[in-house]
Amino acid sequence: MACETDHVEYSNGRVVLTTTFQKFQRYLSGRESKGSVETPSKEPKKPVWARGDLVRDLSGLSPSDWAILVASIEGAAANVSHNLPIPEQVAQLVRWAESPTGPELDAIEKTFKSLFQK
Repeated sequence: MACETDHVEYSNGRVVLTTTFQKFQRYLSGRESKGSVETPSKEPKKPVWARGDLVRDLSGLSPSDWAILVASIEGAAANVSHNLPIPEQVAQLVRWAESPTGPELDAIEKTFKSLFQK
């Protein structure tokens, strides 16, 4: 499976080409921060295992269930590309959810549970 390169980074004077999914994996493992300036959150971040469970569950959705989830979250469709494999779309959704304009991961988790865990 070929992944399209969509990020050019400069590391120690070298050009490094990465995909969105690779950046997401580095972010989850703690090897990459959200940005150089972060505003401290009032609420503690979700434990890594809970976040990992959510990412795993979302990545395991069928294409039709994934489409239902994305359509159920206001603003998600505009921030998630439909031309990527579902795991990379999950990375985009999580990145957007945690951004200043996103709804936070809790909203994604609540929507997922209300739709698929009854």
